[in-house]
Amino acid sequence: MTGVILAQIVVVVTLILMIIGKTPMYITAVVGSTIAALLAGIPLYGADPVTIKGLLIGGLNPVLIDMGGILLFIGIMQSTGFLHVIIGDIIKAGNYIGGGPGIITAAALVFSL
Repeated sequence: MTGVILAQIVVVVTLILMIIGKTPMYITAVVGSTIAALLAGIPLYGADPVTIKGLLIGGLNPVLIDMGGILLFIGIMQSTGFLHVIIGDIIKAGNYIGGGPGIITAAALVFSL
C-alpha cells in the first residue's frame, strides 16, 4: 500500500472514532490527522511550505479553542449531573408556557442569556 492509501485509512478510522464518541474529539482529530499526514509524506517541520507543525498551528485558531472550551464545559456539566437539572428545568418551564413551542422558547431564552 502506498502512503496516501494508508493516510486515507487512518482518516476513516479517525472519523469513526470521533463519530462513536468514545475518545476525546479534538485530541482524536489532532492525533489522527498528524498520523495521516506523516503517512502521506508531509514532514513534521522544516523549510518545506507545508509541514505538520504549520498545519497544526494554523488549525489552532481561537474559534476551535473556544469550541473546545465550550464542549469541555458541557461535558463537565453532564458528568456532574448539572446538565440534567438544567434540561429538566427547561422542559418544566416549556410545558408551563405551552408544550413543544414552549420548550423551544424556554431553551432559546436560557441559552441566549
